[in-house]
Amino acid sequence: WVQWFPSLRGVAAAEGDEARKAAVEQVAEGLDKMEEAFQKTSKGKDFFSGDKIGYLDIAFGCFLGWLRVTEKMNGIKLLDEAKIPGLAKWAEKFSADPAVKDVMPETDKLAEVAKIVTARLRAAGASNRGLIMGESDVKVLGMAPSPFVMRARIALNLKSVDYEFLQETFGSKSELLLQSNPIHKKVPVLIHGDKPVCESLVIVEYIDEVWASGPSILPSDPYDRATARFWAAYISEKWYPSMKGIGFAQGEEAKKAAIEQVTEGLALLEEAFEKSSKGNVFFGGDEIGYLDIAFGCFLGWLRVNEKLHGIKLLDQTKTPGLVKWADKFCAHAAVKDVMPETDMLVEIAKILAAKARAAAAPPPTSSDACVSAINAFYDQVGFKLSAAAAHDDQCVLANILAAYFLSSDPSRAPSHLQAAKSRLEQATPYEKAVFDAVNCLISKDRDDDVAFELHSKLLKSFPRDLASLQRAQVLCFYMARPDLSLDLVQQTMLNAVEDNFLAVIFRASCMSIEINKCDCWVQHNMCHVLQYNCRFKEAAELMEECSPSWDLCSSFMFTHNWWHVALCYLEGHAPIQRIRDLYDHFIWKELEKPDAPRPEVYLNALGLLLRVHARGEMDAFKDHLKTVENCVTDQANWYLDWQFDMLVLWALAYTGEISKAEELLKGLKPRITKMNEKKQQFMQNAILLTEATYEYGKGNGKQALELLGPDFDADKLQAIEVLKKRIKTREGIPFLWRLLERGYKLTGRDEEAATASEEAKRLEKAYFP
Repeated sequence: WVQWFPSLRGVAAAEGDEARKAAVEQVAEGLDKMEEAFQKTSKGKDFFSGDKIGYLDIAFGCFLGWLRVTEKMNGIKLLDEAKIPGLAKWAEKFSADPAVKDVMPETDKLAEVAKIVTARLRAAGASNRGLIMGESDVKVLGMAPSPFVMRARIALNLKSVDYEFLQETFGSKSELLLQSNPIHKKVPVLIHGDKPVCESLVIVEYIDEVWASGPSILPSDPYDRATARFWAAYISEKWYPSMKGIGFAQGEEAKKAAIEQVTEGLALLEEAFEKSSKGNVFFGGDEIGYLDIAFGCFLGWLRVNEKLHGIKLLDQTKTPGLVKWADKFCAHAAVKDVMPETDMLVEIAKILAAKARAAAAPPPTSSDACVSAINAFYDQVGFKLSAAAAHDDQCVLANILAAYFLSSDPSRAPSHLQAAKSRLEQATPYEKAVFDAVNCLISKDRDDDVAFELHSKLLKSFPRDLASLQRAQVLCFYMARPDLSLDLVQQTMLNAVEDNFLAVIFRASCMSIEINKCDCWVQHNMCHVLQYNCRFKEAAELMEECSPSWDLCSSFMFTHNWWHVALCYLEGHAPIQRIRDLYDHFIWKELEKPDAPRPEVYLNALGLLLRVHARGEMDAFKDHLKTVENCVTDQANWYLDWQFDMLVLWALAYTGEISKAEELLKGLKPRITKMNEKKQQFMQNAILLTEATYEYGKGNGKQALELLGPDFDADKLQAIEVLKKRIKTREGIPFLWRLLERGYKLTGRDEEAATASEEAKRLEKAYFP
């Protein structure tokens, strides 16, 4: 299958119908062979290995998702029941197996990923002048992110030579590459007619000599030419390896030494620039030359190091000439279309660094493997953790984190928790610290402050534990303590405490967006800030722009971010059909999946419907609410956070399931007595709010307000006086004015209700006219 998968991948990479047809034929031939292998090895059973999934099933089955993507995107049928009936039937059985179905990605989501990757590669691989497929006898074999490949492409662009850029697949080598460069087997390779030329700087010199009519790349003076070659060799052989060493350095001392080497080299190159440029813009004078190309191709990766490590290498105060030169070089017409975006290079750098660490690391223990999985795939690891614990039931870390992710399932979580407890004596300090933090977090008698202290202690001792950082951020969210969350993420972001804390949060969110706009948590935080400042349209546009990056998120994060988009439109009084469309396409679709959604997904769905009800437009959603209510009744009363039970109560009351609602309400109260004193005080208010929500669901708005009283405030949740306080800080929300109007009407304060109504009408035209 090492040989077959590149053929499958080649279907998407093929340029032109003939190449695609040939790639499809290769794939089909491979499937024919696998059909024969299946008939021989399965011996009439469901799987290659017989009655159960085995080695070959796993080796082949992991590609089924991408095979279906290829079928869908190219309008072809590869697993054809008429031609390969055994494999077609096997594929269905394999995908439906319990060990597979939770980890097999959905075809639609994989197709979106494939589109994004293909689009990025094409955008990076094409230049306005450089890519004229099939019309030129000049070809460049390479990969767009490679600085060495850039050298050849920039030189051709300078000479205005049309060429065909043949993109190599990352991690593999094409037959054409192996034939064209059999010695080094590396890119770039320039193919001129039928003659291959290898090695980037050799290619640049060849281009300069063959296309002599264009601007000269090498200096005409022999001494200047020799000097340029000397510095080009220094850059390739000494300076660039030092810069690459920053990312691979083990420990702070090694990294510091690597940075010093790079900055010393830049100081030398600053001197070389002053001498070579002779007061002009480039090393080569008025126009880009040999040394500009040799050095400039590394600028993208230099910026990657600056961004990833929080350092400044090209410093205006230390290397002013190079700083100005770098701006001019990147803006040059021959360069700007082939210089990769820094963000794309950052993602590639992360992948390369992870592979290098994995290759250099000693054989991992089960706990090390678990840490790597969690840090790399936190949003998707929930379903995999129980499998990890089953694979190694001696691993404390796997068991405690499985208990955490299964904490809402009383039939499964306790066994993992007990397994972790029983092996604590043999656990590592890290495992013990995670156990203490998580055990406190999922305890029925949880004390949020203690849980946060334990997480804070854990992160100080193990600052690279990303999973614990995100758990702690979520904990801060539920504690309504964004200040603690900021402390965790940016330990000493500010030297002084400012009175306007909202401004601090806004600046922090903007910084986070600049650092990594692709992170769904960063997007989520920014949306919160914009929403709070009544910038609904801006928040919705930001989130919708970022939405392609959510396809690989967990169901909860996917629906929660779309919930925020819908809430922006809801609070800004957009037409209800717009909100319904978002709900149907992004939230409801998650609820309709055949595998049971996690409770948090229902939390998003019900939370939005409650707000639609408060806006008075529930008729557009009644069919959905009834369906959700039927799904969640049995899941209530064991969930760790009371908000879910409150929403279920409202849904039951609103849909007329009064007996179920009263049974649930009755079951909530005994739980409070089992909590610690601090939690009990909080939950008394929570139960009061839940009872009021129940009355509201039944249509008894006046009784709900009477239950709460005018000054009720449970964790910033509003009755009339609290609404007025909230409006003082967020007066631009028409939704809040409508709630206030309704409250006044229910209590007979008609004049004040009319004033609130007028303000609501004015604001309802302000955001989404």
